[in-house]
Amino acid sequence: METINKYGFPLEVCGRCHGTGNYSYNEVDGTTCYGCSGSGFKITKSAQKAYDAFLTAYKKAQRPQVKDLQVGDYIARKNVWCRVARIIKTDEVSSWSVVDGVERISTYFYEVEFDNSEVRTFPENQLVKRKATLDPTPFLASIKSPKKSKVQEED
Repeated sequence: METINKYGFPLEVCGRCHGTGNYSYNEVDGTTCYGCSGSGFKITKSAQKAYDAFLTAYKKAQRPQVKDLQVGDYIARKNVWCRVARIIKTDEVSSWSVVDGVERISTYFYEVEFDNSEVRTFPENQLVKRKATLDPTPFLASIKSPKKSKVQEED
């Protein structure tokens, strides 16, 4: 039976600690194996590229800019998850630049209203913490199954 992580990516026993999660002692981490972070398992070589792409996309989904928010998203406000009820791009400029004597607008402010009726104004490029989910299926589909080695029979 294949071992998988919580997202469905295949795992193999760590070659460094042989699945124990422990390796030689050091003052910083005790005996925690650096190969598997103490779990005893690591992502298979065939799945590593897909898993790295998934983690990158997942982290990006968790830290969007305000301009990328949608109604219904949950973002962290004062250590509490708040649901976005309304988003309005304002006419108010949050940053601009002057190039060759010409003023160029870079970003605007956005008003974000939450379910509790609180309204906050953010620059459009400000990063926020969003409660995000990401379907790993497309990433899992890109994993190439390892080629099975053929055993040749000798006469």
